[in-house]
Amino acid sequence: EGVPSVGIDPATGLEMYVPRNVNEARIRGIETTLFANLGQTGRLTVNHTLLDARDLSNDRDLQNRPKHSLSGQFSWYITEKATAFLRGKHIGEQITSAGEIDSYSMFDLGGTYDLLDDLKIRAGVTNIANTRTDNPDDGYSFVERARAVYVGFSADL
Repeated sequence: EGVPSVGIDPATGLEMYVPRNVNEARIRGIETTLFANLGQTGRLTVNHTLLDARDLSNDRDLQNRPKHSLSGQFSWYITEKATAFLRGKHIGEQITSAGEIDSYSMFDLGGTYDLLDDLKIRAGVTNIANTRTDNPDDGYSFVERARAVYVGFSADL
């Protein structure tokens, strides 16, 4: 059984929940990170987490803990002043109060450009495919941000 709803949020219309603790739990796993510098071309980083999260008092999987998650980023050094990146993450199937929910993936794309020695501009798009986890009927307990476009500057002072 999941956590029962304590009501509806009048601002959003979504159900509200109060977390409950379990009497005894065990969380164990392994995380691996691999990276490769690709000379003057770029850098690749990949991370995988394998998780075994159990509610020992009820002998079942803990809710909202995916067994697998994978993330990675490829940074491409276009020129000495320009860098682009493609970043992705995959969240595996998991158990929630709604039952077993599907895995999902998200990707971001962006880059930076050195305008001056101490001034950079950066821009990009997060969640390119606008993957959504905010529909209460889908059962996701974590709401991912919708697609967003950003532009910013950074200065080294």
